[in-house]
Amino acid sequence: MTSNSDLLASAHLSEAAYAALLDDTGRPLATAQELVDALKRAGWSEAQATVFSTQHRVIHQQPNTATGFSATMFEKLNNGVPTGQYVFAARGTEPTAQFGRDLAVDIGDLVLDGLAWSQIVDMYNYWKRLSTPSGQTYQQAQLVTIPDDGSQAPGTYIRDTDTPRPKGLHRRFRDIRPIGNVRAVA
Repeated sequence: MTSNSDLLASAHLSEAAYAALLDDTGRPLATAQELVDALKRAGWSEAQATVFSTQHRVIHQQPNTATGFSATMFEKLNNGVPTGQYVFAARGTEPTAQFGRDLAVDIGDLVLDGLAWSQIVDMYNYWKRLSTPSGQTYQQAQLVTIPDDGSQAPGTYIRDTDTPRPKGLHRRFRDIRPIGNVRAVA
């Protein structure tokens, strides 16, 4: 059973994922004080940010992609010492981010298709980037919408035939396809 303290820790991690946790060069914030300062800029109190910085450090953050996907990988700390326990925290919808792009993707995918397909593909690519050892390659994916007129290329696809649609909207074929290997970097 999940305890109240576990729920509170999860809520803090979720909230922290919305903060800008990269430095000017795009690297994760390296010190506890940098993390405290970033969380304070995101609206946290000094006390809340300080406690969080003693319990977690930022491993990596994926800023908003074109689809509005963003996530942060944290490592749990025990008295400031890394534990090897990691937490993947994905942001939710940010209605005003990227001039409403995140909201538009959510409406286009979640409301019409039932899943945020484009953000799922971005999450898959990000997870592969994080979990592939440095110097090795991993397969990236892309989302392809295939016309429902029989002209789709052969291959595996997900046929979206069961999703109810408002009158005038056509069903779509969705295909998640590999687009090539990418070399992982630390």
